[in-house]
Amino acid sequence: MLVAAGEYAPGEERPVVLSRIDGALAASEETGEPNPALVGASGKPLLRDSQEGWQQAIATALAGDGLELMRYPVRTTGGELLHHEAPLRMQVDGEWQRAGLVLPWAARLGLMADVDLHVLQLALKQLAAYPGLELAINVSADALRDGAARDRLYA
Repeated sequence: MLVAAGEYAPGEERPVVLSRIDGALAASEETGEPNPALVGASGKPLLRDSQEGWQQAIATALAGDGLELMRYPVRTTGGELLHHEAPLRMQVDGEWQRAGLVLPWAARLGLMADVDLHVLQLALKQLAAYPGLELAINVSADALRDGAARDRLYA
């Protein structure tokens, strides 16, 4: 039995998604591989298809320069700057990925405290480089509930 699965991008039409998955299934049939065919929203294979793959990708990003904070201005309805929102991006296979893709895996793998510590370090570097910058970052509830992780964040 062959199985195919695909990622859905917001706003994509159902026939487009099903066609992409069907193409992945056809490719799997040609190779005769018993593994599930997984395809991303771009039509490319998914970045990782296992916990071990994500463990390695996240560990690599944490060990090097594979994390960065973006900065987006948050303004009042009158256009006055409130602060900058700083969402995380993580480099996986040479491409920067949004937090929504990688953080669920980090949470499943128990790596959120490590990620949060890096986020805090990156935020502190930005604040030191740009005096007066008001920066909003996201820190997981898991890291705040975990005493050891909280101690590392406050150290």
